[in-house]
Amino acid sequence: MPSLLKHIEGTSPCPYLPIPVQVLNSVHTRSLGRERGPVFYLAALEYAQSLWLQGFPARSLLLINRALGAEMSGSEAVLQDWPLPYAAAAWVMGHRSEDQFAGNPRRHYQHLATRMVEPRKELRTWRAWACWHMARSIFPEYPADEKQIAEEGVIEPDQATIFGELTRLGHPGEAELWSRAANAEAGNSGDPNVSPASAAGRSAQSGNGYTEDCSNRTNGSVHQRKRNFHRACNE
Repeated sequence: MPSLLKHIEGTSPCPYLPIPVQVLNSVHTRSLGRERGPVFYLAALEYAQSLWLQGFPARSLLLINRALGAEMSGSEAVLQDWPLPYAAAAWVMGHRSEDQFAGNPRRHYQHLATRMVEPRKELRTWRAWACWHMARSIFPEYPADEKQIAEEGVIEPDQATIFGELTRLGHPGEAELWSRAANAEAGNSGDPNVSPASAAGRSAQSGNGYTEDCSNRTNGSVHQRKRNFHRACNE
């Protein structure tokens, strides 16, 4: 019996996610069992792309979350081709159409960060806050869960704090990778919470083609945009 799933014709793929050779469903990751290393990471990114192409941005973001939770040291070969998907998360949030359900990403990432469980709880918490920061910038009109903030004393971290924690806990260069994605996709300018390191990274972008590429994302090929992003990440 043929699958009822399909990629929507004319949908542009996310340039920061691998394109699968066929339409995928949950079997793509579930079949890996307890594997949560680089094989799972790539599978989660492929499934996230397929969900985006099927018209499910909220579910795509959930798979990006799962990829960010993979157990890796930062030296894995797959990260050379597909860096940690901060840019992918920002792109999916910024490119979903009005008629596509995305929920409230700001609230989603707030809950993810404050209710994180093991394994790798601390690092995954700060990765969730990193995505929360991008969601807050992309959707400034979306409310936080003020009830949770009031009742649990949740403190929303600023960009400098997130940058520092990703530097302390994350892969080498992860904080800079996130900062470039956050600033480029969300159009972050004049933010008093920008850390010195991220501000310097943003200034350096003027010569690497990435900022211009994100502001003119309808031009050029997917592969060229991916190459530009990889070059920016490795500088």
